[in-house]
Amino acid sequence: MPRAAIYDGDRHRVTLTSQVESVADSVVGQGKKFARLSDLVNSAILIAYGSEQAKNEAKRKEATKRLQAKNDEFEKLRKKHPHAEGRSRVLAQFYSIPMDHAVELAEKAQGDWDEYSGKCSVCPIRCSKANQEGACWQVKGKEAKVEIAWFASPSNILSELLAAAELSMVNAEVGELKSGAKDFSSSKEVVNNG
Repeated sequence: MPRAAIYDGDRHRVTLTSQVESVADSVVGQGKKFARLSDLVNSAILIAYGSEQAKNEAKRKEATKRLQAKNDEFEKLRKKHPHAEGRSRVLAQFYSIPMDHAVELAEKAQGDWDEYSGKCSVCPIRCSKANQEGACWQVKGKEAKVEIAWFASPSNILSELLAAAELSMVNAEVGELKSGAKDFSSSKEVVNNG
């Protein structure tokens, strides 16, 4: 519990935290001379505040490092599976199954493989996959634009949907870390301005 202490005679009273008091106690008797009690208090506050600043800076650097690592992981996954998110979104919309139910989505799509494969010759959408073997699911996306989920074989459906689920999970972690970093920045501003 902070105690009131006399500051510069009887003119002002200040409340010292136990941290500042312990710093002041550690400074007493070390050969450092203070002309007034207020100088001792000022020195203790600066030492305590400086150590808090150092701790906060270390925490901020660690949070930034974690955020950067997660961001890098997300970008690597996205490069490795560039179409996974889109394909997963299309199948989720097509089957009305949430994207995070990757196994259920894959089972449905693999079960329907024959029905949705080899239709490129009669399909009005002339996409880049038109001359390749595979299966294509289509949904109306934003602004009535048709979105497609094309797979080369039934065996690669699950791996793409699992990659999309992992991307979603890592992206959520990035979001949480960004939110934490934002909260940390705003609390730092309060300390600096307060």
